[in-house]
Order: sequence, then C-alpha cells, then structure tokens
Amino acid sequence: MKRQYTIPMVNLDLNKADTFVKEIENIVDKYSMGYLEAILYYCDIHALEEEQVAHYVVGPLKQRLATEAKSLNLISKKNATTLPL
Repeated sequence: MKRQYTIPMVNLDLNKADTFVKEIENIVDKYSMGYLEAILYYCDIHALEEEQVAHYVVGPLKQRLATEAKSLNLISKKNATTLPL
C-alpha cells in the first residue's frame, strides 16, 4: 500500500492581509531581505506554497514588490503596476 504524505497546514491568521503584510515587513527589517525573498522565506518557514499567499500581497506590499521586481528586471518597467499574481 502506497503511503501519502501531506504537509500539515500551520494554523496561521492569514484571514487578514494586513497581518501578512506586517509579517513580511518584519522579516524584511529583521533579516535585511528584499520583499520577494521575504515572501519566499515566509512560505518556507510556514510550509506554504507561494500560490496560497499570493492574494495577500496587496496595497503597499504589492507596490514595493513591483518596484523591487522592476529593479531586478523581473518585470518590464511599463507593466510594473500589474503583477502576474
């Protein structure tokens, strides 16, 4: 019989996007990371997929992420206001 392993979902308060934004801001400040790296780090330590937190990237966090992605040439400069999330 084949065993199926699932990653346990961590009980997080992600019902509010502002909680997520504050967590990312804390990671950026504490570890001197960029926003993209901080989001990936957050997903890694909480065993989450990036798609699970994509809809929590809103407001100022989305703007900062767009600016960072633009500076890293990950998105074109004219499409910086619409991220492919």
